[in-house]
Amino acid sequence: MPYAPFVIQVLAHRMCASNAERRTPNAPLMHEIAVATALLTSIEALARANGLVRVSSIALAIGVKRLVEAESLRLAFEIAGDGTIAAGARIDISEIPLAARCRACGKEYAPQLRDFRCPACQRAEPDILAGDDLLITSITGDDGKE
Repeated sequence: MPYAPFVIQVLAHRMCASNAERRTPNAPLMHEIAVATALLTSIEALARANGLVRVSSIALAIGVKRLVEAESLRLAFEIAGDGTIAAGARIDISEIPLAARCRACGKEYAPQLRDFRCPACQRAEPDILAGDDLLITSITGDDGKE
């Protein structure tokens, strides 16, 4: 479903104004719009495949490495989902922390977003084990049979 450029522009403006202090200068302002649109496509397909005519709640697990701001994603989903079977759905978001294993020494550790150095050997050669995920963990809705 194509989204009108005006709606995208308004959404980007609202997200920018409400979250400007939390964003780094190079962070894309449209990031959550793209994430919400992709999620909506998957959610609609999953809902229809499972016989749902309306989605009432969605649970997501999002890794911190994805740099998704929860409130911006909720706003983006609210606008993108308007007029779909997911319109008005509640979105619960849990955060998946970063976990890595050092390729050099094998130590598992929890890196920081801006510092991936291993605490044991100080090399920045991580294999990311968790925290780069974007998962739909559950969808609740109505099958229309009542």
